[in-house]
Amino acid sequence: VVAEKGWFDIDLHRWNKQKIVDDLGENLYNYCRYEFSRSFKNGCTYAFKGLKCLKDAELNVIVTYSHLLECINEKATSMSQLLEYYHFPKGERIPCLFNCFATRAQLYDDNYEWIAKNWLKAFGPPRDVNMANVAICRVPDERRKTMNVCAWMYEEYNCWERFNYNTNGSVAYRKALRKSNGHKMF
Repeated sequence: VVAEKGWFDIDLHRWNKQKIVDDLGENLYNYCRYEFSRSFKNGCTYAFKGLKCLKDAELNVIVTYSHLLECINEKATSMSQLLEYYHFPKGERIPCLFNCFATRAQLYDDNYEWIAKNWLKAFGPPRDVNMANVAICRVPDERRKTMNVCAWMYEEYNCWERFNYNTNGSVAYRKALRKSNGHKMF
């Protein structure tokens, strides 16, 4: 299926990023970008894993945006405030925005432990398939006790983004800003 659509080249064992972006959009491609860059000896396995990720993205990206939009509305967030997040600021600009999102996406259990499968649903496969490595992002209990819950949740999220090389948002920010100044935003 993925070869027929031109998304995957069977002979070269390579995903066609531009075709996926053109057909499905950047959000679905970005959700699966690490899955597309993993190497597999078997081309069929590689294609299957990528297709499975695209199907997951098709379902989960919509839910993630829905949760985010609910929180944006709840927090009465302006577009200019939201654009500040492209920089992945150290401190949260909109108080408890991520906490709102984390609650809706069920990223934490009742004891504030990560529900890893929900982080994966919300943000896609991580750069490193070994989820144990992502555990470095969890703020230690001693520090959590001295911090506001919104602050440590946002710190953990920001670490997740750094872990996945997503923290250089300056180019995306400038593009989004140009679009918002006279062009369509989304």
